[in-house]
Amino acid sequence: GEIVLDDNVELGDGQRSKAGVLSRPQVYTFARDILGTDADQESVYKSSASELVRSFVQDGYNALLFAYGQTGTGKTHTIFGHTSSWDDVNHEQAGIFPRAVVDIFKELRSQSSTTAFVLTASAMEFYMCQCTDLLDENKHCVIGDDHAPLGLCSVLIHSPEDAIPFMTTVRENRTARSTLMNQAGGGHAGSSRSHCAMVLTLRQLNRGSGMCLKTTLNIMDMAGAERPSSTGSEHEDAIKAVMDYWRGAPVTVGGQGFIVNYELSGLRTAVVQATEQHKKRKPLVNPKQLGTSFIEYASGCFSGSALLAMIVTLSPAPSCGWETWFSCTYGDDLNKLRAPVALQAAKPLDAVIEQAEKTA
Repeated sequence: GEIVLDDNVELGDGQRSKAGVLSRPQVYTFARDILGTDADQESVYKSSASELVRSFVQDGYNALLFAYGQTGTGKTHTIFGHTSSWDDVNHEQAGIFPRAVVDIFKELRSQSSTTAFVLTASAMEFYMCQCTDLLDENKHCVIGDDHAPLGLCSVLIHSPEDAIPFMTTVRENRTARSTLMNQAGGGHAGSSRSHCAMVLTLRQLNRGSGMCLKTTLNIMDMAGAERPSSTGSEHEDAIKAVMDYWRGAPVTVGGQGFIVNYELSGLRTAVVQATEQHKKRKPLVNPKQLGTSFIEYASGCFSGSALLAMIVTLSPAPSCGWETWFSCTYGDDLNKLRAPVALQAAKPLDAVIEQAEKTA
């Protein structure tokens, strides 16, 4: 599908002509669907996530889906669902995560005679350049050299309904704040000031062969890109913001936004670098970015270790022209990424148990 930004879109302080508008219409082409303001949650899920979930369950692929876009355009709504759906995974307003869990159980129960399985869930918050465990009182986590978190807590998901208390814990422990672009109220916590990754880990045992397959599905709700003037904050020194965080002092909205924008920019750079390396058929080396657990974690998926999907949320408001233009260019960069994705290899159950005992 295509998105066309007319030449009368106002760009504010972003890339612009002398008149402050696009000098000519811009066309952005994406591999999948363009959904309008009338799209419901089911159509969003089918368009962006259903095939990814099927490949995660049936075909042996790791997968990553993340939502990116301007503050207040519906990323968290898309991933978690409307507040009215938070107690019902089958609600018509349920988001991508609960729908994915429902579909996983449908797929697995249809093959229960040949396959036994265990599904677990974990969750991380990436805030102020650090990673914390949302299921363990926001304790700090370390991202290893393989771009995976170390020592992350997890919970068993016995049925689709277990997604409800899991998501409740994630929402309660995640950092959110009211801003001019996304105000709190009516059960809504306001603007997400951190990136949130919910990870489903599936272990399947073939009853006949005794082979065990492990795959992971990452569903990430990223903090929104923003201009300080849009959120009612001023430009903030990044070092001061991080130091305030480590001292336990309140971090300003501007400080939070600066770090969010920095990490989103770093991730975009990693995408561009990965695209160039894959075009040259060279092995991808992701350098560890100093102090940014989010970039270290997310960029590890660009090497071909996981299937990727991205949802870009946009505002149709004329006053959000710069944010819309920037989000389109961000999505366009990711859309160019092409990499061969590796299947996960099944292992004998004895070998899996032995490895687990060594790392316990």
